[in-house]
Amino acid sequence: MLDIWQLIRAQTDIPNLSADLDLNSANSLAIQTKLLRKSVSYLELRYLEFMESLVSSHPALARRTGVPGPYQLILGYLNILLSPETTQIQFEDGNADGKPIWAVIFFSMRCSGLKEGLVGIGTSLNQVTEWVSYLREFAQEGQLGIKSESQLRGNYRKLSGHIRDPYKRAVLCILAKCDIRNPHREVTAAKTEDWLWLKLKLSYCNGELPEGQHSDKQLIGQLQDEITNQFGESHFRANEKPLLYFQILCLSLQFERAIDFLWRIERLRSHAIHLAISLTEINLVRVTSTTQASFLTSTPTGLQINLARMIKVYTRKFLTTDPREAIQYMFLLRGMKGDGEDLFVKSLAEMVWESREYELLLGSLAPDGVRKHGLIEKFHKESISDVINQVARRSENQGLVIDAIKLFDLAGNHHKVLELLNNSMSQLITSTQGQRETDKQQTIQYAYSLADRFKQTGHNATREKCATFYLLLDLNQFYENLKLGHFDISLEIMERLDIFPLKQEVTVDSSISKFHTLEEEVRRCVPDTIIATMISIHNLFKQTQQLISQSAVPSNQQLRQDNLLLQEKARKLVTYAGMLPYKLTGDMSARLVQLETGMT
Repeated sequence: MLDIWQLIRAQTDIPNLSADLDLNSANSLAIQTKLLRKSVSYLELRYLEFMESLVSSHPALARRTGVPGPYQLILGYLNILLSPETTQIQFEDGNADGKPIWAVIFFSMRCSGLKEGLVGIGTSLNQVTEWVSYLREFAQEGQLGIKSESQLRGNYRKLSGHIRDPYKRAVLCILAKCDIRNPHREVTAAKTEDWLWLKLKLSYCNGELPEGQHSDKQLIGQLQDEITNQFGESHFRANEKPLLYFQILCLSLQFERAIDFLWRIERLRSHAIHLAISLTEINLVRVTSTTQASFLTSTPTGLQINLARMIKVYTRKFLTTDPREAIQYMFLLRGMKGDGEDLFVKSLAEMVWESREYELLLGSLAPDGVRKHGLIEKFHKESISDVINQVARRSENQGLVIDAIKLFDLAGNHHKVLELLNNSMSQLITSTQGQRETDKQQTIQYAYSLADRFKQTGHNATREKCATFYLLLDLNQFYENLKLGHFDISLEIMERLDIFPLKQEVTVDSSISKFHTLEEEVRRCVPDTIIATMISIHNLFKQTQQLISQSAVPSNQQLRQDNLLLQEKARKLVTYAGMLPYKLTGDMSARLVQLETGMT
């Protein structure tokens, strides 16, 4: 696995690389040129190490003499490689120190030692006088100038049919970057790294050539297409040799494809994510602008990786066990935008949503309203409000009202808290369904604690929302007392709330007018509350009647007066119900009349 990082380090070991890059840098000519040279240098260094290892392992065959150095290494290597028993090659233009001169030149190129090779060859270069100027220019500049390249191309075309020495042919093709369809199998020996090195040496960077001069020249983009589309993973046996195929992709400057390839192999996924992070940090790979895209996306400007999605998948396995570590990965997305959103905030919100570790990650509120910070706030305080609100909105959309209320409260959005809480309470306080009892208890309990905190520390909700909130809490008190059989207390609460015409001085018309000023959450409760209030009145009437039958004569008068008042309340309530814009159901109307007529 060390080879992966050695390769990336070698390719990106360019002074001021990060400063030179922008989001489109992978396509820029200057960066491509530097990266292409680094790829070639990496393969040449690898080959030099291979040669040294082979020669050191076979000293008797290598027969190294003279002062140790690159030139003597090449001669020793050729002693092993080109033994008379193993080669049928037709060499041309004589020898250098007893070795075929074009083979010496080729392997000097192959291990990045052309300058030393030419010095070592010395006077033997007279045997290849026609080509010496090109070789010296290439050794000095790393490539031929436009004029020299054009001249050499012309000379090569005239002589190519007569060249028998494969090393000579390969060297001239590298110098002139020509004959791009020739596989040069005799010198690459069917080895992938040799083939790739030769292909890279023959390639121009995208945008390096003027329009109309591409026909007999190879661009790096064409080599990339040949590797991934013409040959593909099966040709390189990627399943059997994943690191080799990864190396091919990286060296041909296909970093996004290389990351995607590693990502698809479970045991190499950790390397893929860290490579993606490293190369994204220096803008060497492009990141998709939509988190819904696949891990690798093709766009008109090039390939893009979905880093946010990668991080989400990778951190999922330790999200709950080590959220602190997961947040550090999310932090790498800061400043990135996708689908018009901040990817850092969005990824954090998704992490919180999936883990449901709200208190640990987002923090909590003490009864006195003091915030206790969560892990996210300790990392990036500026993002915490956005994260909380995103999770809160998602909870609301998913119907997790209690969670949404608590999260909006944590974000300090009291208006939204009361909007959700009022709506929830208006549905729950009149509910008689047993399966909703747990929701009701949680909601009402939170509502009372919130009311206490608001009285102590204040709030930022509107006056209307707050008034409705406290009114609904009082209505809940009414229903709780009714449930316990405290009919007198429940009726006192309703008289104090002044929603219905229960007081002698309050007319039905004035109560109907007041109905229109109530918030929708309260009006929604009115039909059920009319019935509940009538039940309180009815039961108080029956209790009073029973007391009348048991009491002495002097007290009967007061009790009878109380019942007359209860009968008046019942009649006004029935009239009120008939005038309401909210029509009672048939069952409700029948029940209301039944209770009222039972008070005789």
